[in-house]
Amino acid sequence: MKFQIYAFIFVIAFSKTVFAEESYIDFLKKTMPQQKASEEGSYTENIKQKLPPPDNRSDYIEFLKSTDPKKKTDSEKSHEYTKKIRKKLKPKEELGAIEAVRLGKSELELVRSTDIRFAFSLELGATATRLFTAGTKQANNFQTIYGSSWVPDVQFGFEWKFFHSETWGSLGLMNHLGFVAYKGTGLFGVAINHGVSGSAVGNESETTFRFVGVPISTGLIYRMNVLHYVRPYIEGAGLFFGGRESRDDGGENLVIYGWGYTVGGGVNILLDPLSRKATWALYNESGVKHLYLTVNYYRIQSLGGTFQATSDAVYSGFTFEM
Repeated sequence: MKFQIYAFIFVIAFSKTVFAEESYIDFLKKTMPQQKASEEGSYTENIKQKLPPPDNRSDYIEFLKSTDPKKKTDSEKSHEYTKKIRKKLKPKEELGAIEAVRLGKSELELVRSTDIRFAFSLELGATATRLFTAGTKQANNFQTIYGSSWVPDVQFGFEWKFFHSETWGSLGLMNHLGFVAYKGTGLFGVAINHGVSGSAVGNESETTFRFVGVPISTGLIYRMNVLHYVRPYIEGAGLFFGGRESRDDGGENLVIYGWGYTVGGGVNILLDPLSRKATWALYNESGVKHLYLTVNYYRIQSLGGTFQATSDAVYSGFTFEM
């Protein structure tokens, strides 16, 4: 017990001695020269005072940016680039390049694909000389009943091109589907006299005849592109011809058919240069790459069947290449 009391007294006396002594840090502080904060300030403030004046600017970094033209921000560079581009652009009231081409007010050339694989044509018979030797139950021949005046004669064409070149031309498989319609008045074989007076009534009957023919042909066609704006062509095809004759007096209708061949040729006149606006619209909306005015001649010669025909006709219309 006594030992414990002595130990406690020793610890108390030793702690007073330690805390009473001056620390090493306090000793170093006393050896350093004293500075008056009011006169000299902190070390950081002393360094700031030695730097060059910021030209009355609060932010020294912004001051450096303004004095160095190479240190421009991305927004400043973008703004300057935009100004340059705007100076090069045309005024707003002027047409854009695409709109100018569409309106035909631009010197720019239309760029269209030259990969042409198909062609369509629509043609109307302008004049024809036809010699039909069968197809009616009248005693008279075909021309006597139906005459030789102009009749509705339409022809549709579709071409699949095996080969196409803007320089050497094209070779393709051509298919034609036609439609022709006639109307005539029946004739008696001999003139009829009036029963009372004995005067001649004539040989024209009151029966109306109608004839509808559908020619179908398939063959080869070669189009030449050497002249560019005027492109001649030739074709040859096998022919099948079907038709039907009807009458309004209740008599028997007649169905005829025949086969043979057709040969022809003509020219395609390029219409693209006439209107840039129309040319662009056809290409942009329908894929038409060339538009032509077509004038051609066809000769039809039958070789067999119930209807014998020889026909020379001139057609005109339009051809579209796609």
